[in-house]
Amino acid sequence: MITVITPVYNEEENIEELFSRIDKIFFKINQKYELLFVDNGSNDRSLEIIKKIEKENSQVKFISLTKNFGHQGGIWAGLYNTDNTSIIMDSDLQHPPELIPEIIEKWSKGYKIVNTMKRKDKDTRIWKKMFSSFFYSIVNKLTKLKLSSGQSDFCLIDSTILDIIKKLPEKKIFLRGIINSLGYDYSVVEYECEARKRGKSKFSIFEYLNLAFDGIVSFSSLPIAIFFWLGILTAVICLFYAFYIFVLFILNLVFLDTNQPISNLFPPGWASIIIGMLFVGSIQLIGLGILGKYIALTLENVKRRPEFFIKEKSE
Repeated sequence: MITVITPVYNEEENIEELFSRIDKIFFKINQKYELLFVDNGSNDRSLEIIKKIEKENSQVKFISLTKNFGHQGGIWAGLYNTDNTSIIMDSDLQHPPELIPEIIEKWSKGYKIVNTMKRKDKDTRIWKKMFSSFFYSIVNKLTKLKLSSGQSDFCLIDSTILDIIKKLPEKKIFLRGIINSLGYDYSVVEYECEARKRGKSKFSIFEYLNLAFDGIVSFSSLPIAIFFWLGILTAVICLFYAFYIFVLFILNLVFLDTNQPISNLFPPGWASIIIGMLFVGSIQLIGLGILGKYIALTLENVKRRPEFFIKEKSE
């Protein structure tokens, strides 16, 4: 049995086509499956359509969350409600269901994890492509992970891996990072990401940034170390500058007119002082922000509050 988990948020225009394509594929390859829709607090007709499909098809299940818990929250709601080998895919049809047979074939060869990677992305948002490339580059440099550019949450996770992940005590888990960090051999299937046919993307640039930040702080303390050494460097520069001013002051007393004000030795300093203060202040604020993120993540883990709340689910 394979469970296909698909988070849904206001995808009323895509749900029926998604089910139809998935069902045809599993019938063709003669593989038993269940399709688990996770409604993430949709405010359109998504849940109504899902319930209609569920009544007419025994292999369809659903979970309805009390509100939108984010894309990762929707995925985890699905994973915690199945014990089967699972395929995770989005409901906007940008993850092609036709890739499922190839993914299952890799799994049948013994791979516990099968990732997918975009070979070509027809998404026209330039900022998304640039950010994706930058994100994976930064994550790989700041952590010990080896994520590939174009990798997404569209993947297969074997039931043994799923059991390991579900036993982890931490919250706010970055799924791609956790899977990569386990050290199991995995296979990759490349695909062409289709442009959206219907509806609008619900993922804003701020949500991408938050996901990226969570991924980095979950697997590396290097950002704090960077700001520690940046603080040391700033302090050293300030000490050298102070020593430079002191030397000029001494030279002025020894060799020059002692009645000359020290202010005449240097150009008017208001601009340079303000710039220096702003620079140091900005470093401090960014450093505090990063430290705050680590503290917030630690607090989330200590509180151990659920990542989601279920309003209703299939019988």
